[in-house]
Parts: sequence; structure tokens; C-alpha cells
Amino acid sequence: MQARSASRGLVAAGVALGLAMPGLLAPAAARQTPVEPSTMDRGPAPAVTYLVQDVIHDGTARVPATSRGRHQRIWNLRDGYLLQDWVQKAQVYRLVFVGKAAHAGEKRVLGRSPGQMSVAVSPRGTRVVWTQGPNDLSTPTVVRVTDPVTGRLVAGRLFRLADVRAVTGTRVLLSRRGVHTPTTTVWWTYAHNVVTTIADRAVLGADVPHDRIILSSGVLDAFCNRVAPLSNPGRTRWHSCDWRPHAWSPDGSRVLATHTYFDDVGTNRWVVLGDRDGSRVSGITGRFAWDAAWEDDQHFLTLALGDSGKAAIIRCTVGGACERASRLWDVGTATDQPNYIAPPVVLASN
Repeated sequence: MQARSASRGLVAAGVALGLAMPGLLAPAAARQTPVEPSTMDRGPAPAVTYLVQDVIHDGTARVPATSRGRHQRIWNLRDGYLLQDWVQKAQVYRLVFVGKAAHAGEKRVLGRSPGQMSVAVSPRGTRVVWTQGPNDLSTPTVVRVTDPVTGRLVAGRLFRLADVRAVTGTRVLLSRRGVHTPTTTVWWTYAHNVVTTIADRAVLGADVPHDRIILSSGVLDAFCNRVAPLSNPGRTRWHSCDWRPHAWSPDGSRVLATHTYFDDVGTNRWVVLGDRDGSRVSGITGRFAWDAAWEDDQHFLTLALGDSGKAAIIRCTVGGACERASRLWDVGTATDQPNYIAPPVVLASN
């Protein structure tokens, strides 16, 4: 951790003195100059779990992951890891538990889906909910709650066109739409198989530990959203037609966000907003994945591609100063389209 403290001390000193420091983007420059990983100084490896090709990196541990699929998401659980991938040969999405510690070496397929698969993990990692999506709109969505370690089915139910957004030890948060009805947000209390509607708009995301829910608002083509307490969805904390919240910081004081709408395979901006009123704290521009993760309350990680065609994991402060947190991958010559080409990396979703 000494290297990280030293490099960040230099960033702070450079910003305070107004100096241009080679390989580091000062906050003022980060808002105007696209991020270029190939010119950044190398900092420490990410402190969060991440996957590179078919290997899970968790601190100093290296754990073999699944190898036949295209990895999409990874979650770090107490007793293992949860992987979501796409298996091209079988044409299915797959959810796989990979064990660690006492369960080291275990691999268990929890589910497969020929259609879109939405997944959520409970805050303590003891419950996983996932959808077996339909191939067409006439087929109901199967929603299943499982114990990720044992693979035991805890509960299951059919819904019309449902997507899961969160799960606790007793409930699942879903967006639900019937054939002739608008989208609604519901809690499914799976222990008693009771469904309760809490909003007449779609839920776009939720953070259970910080009591936050993101709901669509306004006319559909405006791509607006509002942030509310999950415990009281009718009370709006703030509203935006520019930024869609993605992840809250560990202390809940800030939230990472990107465009509510950006028509490309990646996004070109990540911003840090204050949780209290959605006011903008800082931002970075460039070619980024539609994903970012908090490393701690002051730093976040995302995947970035430079105009050089080199991509990497980058680490940025809440003030907008960035450094490289991984090796460089040559993903090809960058052009205007597509905006983003991914390196073989997936950051943990929790």
C-alpha cells in the first residue's frame, strides 16, 4: 500500500501546486482531455476482485475460472465466486459458482438461460436470484432464488417479462410488465410467495445496504430517472435526465454515474455525484466500459481504452485524477466506432 499512498501524494501535491505531472491526469484536465491509459503511470493492482481472461484475481490469490464462456460479470462471495458468462457453442447464458477456502476447487452450474439472464446477489452473499429469460415475449420468465454454495433452490416463480434488480434474505426486487400493462416495480416476498407493488415505473437499479432505489421517470424517450429511499420509493431525493446512478461508495456519500442514454458499446464519461442532492463532484472523459466499481470511499475503478488502441484498468480519485491499475492490452486501433473495445477483464459487481 506504500506505492499507492506515495503516488496519490504526488497527485495531490501536483494539483495543489498547479503542476502538470507526467502520466497523471489532474482533475481539471480529466474533465477536458480524454483518458489515455498508455501515458499513465502504473499504480498498485486493484484492491477489488477482478477476472482476467480465465483467472480470478483476489488479492494475492489466483483462482481458475470457467473457460468455455465469454465472461460478463463476477461477484465475490464469502465462500466463493459467482460468474455469469455466455457460452457461444450452446447459445446459453450460464451462472456458475466457483469455490474458495473450504470449497476450493468446486465448480457448480446454478443455472442456464437461452434468453437474457438478470442476476442479483444479496448483501451478505447468501442468496442469488436469477432469471431464465424467454426466447419470445409469449413465454413467462422463470425467477429462481438459490443458495450459491449448495445450489439448493430456495424459491421459484413465473412472472411476465421480469428483470431482477436486488435480493435480500427474504425478498426479491423486480421490474414486472404484463402483455397489456405498463412496467411496475414489485417486491416478491419469496418465503410467503407474496407480491407487493411499490412503484408504477420500472426500477433501474437499487442499493439495499444504502437504502436507495433508482426508478424511471418522465416520458420514456427522455431517459430520466429519480433516486428515492428503497424503504420509501414515493419520496424523491433527486431527479436527473443527464446522469444515471451506477454504484454508491462504501460510505454512501457519493455515487458513480454515467449518461442516462449513450448509443454505443461503451460510454464516454463517468461522473461522481453527491448522494444528498445529485450534485456533480467531478468527472472523467474517454472511452470506457459501461461498468465501474468503487475501490474505497475515495477511489473508483473502470476499464478504459485510449486512442492508441491500448486498454487497461484505471483508478481515479473522487477529484478526477487517474492512474493505471493494470498492464496494458492492445485491443486494436481505436476508431470513432465503436467508442469502446474491451480488454479481457471483468470487475467484481460487489
